Amino acid sequence: MNEGRAGHPGSCLAARVPSIVTVMAVRSAVDAAALLRSAGLRATGSRLAVLRVLDVRHHVTAEEVADAVAEQGIVLSTVYRTLEHLERVGVVRQVDLTPNRRSYHLVSTTEHLHLRCTECGQISEADAVLLTGAAAKIEQATGFVVDTRHPVLAGRCRRCQS
Repeated sequence: MNEGRAGHPGSCLAARVPSIVTVMAVRSAVDAAALLRSAGLRATGSRLAVLRVLDVRHHVTAEEVADAVAEQGIVLSTVYRTLEHLERVGVVRQVDLTPNRRSYHLVSTTEHLHLRCTECGQISEADAVLLTGAAAKIEQATGFVVDTRHPVLAGRCRRCQS
């Protein structure tokens, strides 16, 4: 099986991998291994380690993941490849929360939007349903279809407004 080409037409995984994998809490190596197998991937040490980091720390960069797993002998290039594999099969999602800072997190069973405070940098989440009405209005007025599955909205949090 060529995991490096997962999801590409003609690959072994393309037919087996669901478009979105339901992510369970990765509280143990058994949970993480089951999650990987459900996505058609082998439960390698680096994949298990990366999943554990993403389960504990949300919205982290590849560099932050690499720092967290460095003691296990996992290097940055391996983290990037692992994140790429996990993203291709729908286990991990990439999001650009701030300019020049690509972050990753586990795909959840509920769609959400990210709220980024432009003053303190705090990232919080809200149900994507809150954006549905606005997205429909934007489409009607402009013809532009907003991807409401994973948007990032910038503004000021309650604390910074005070």
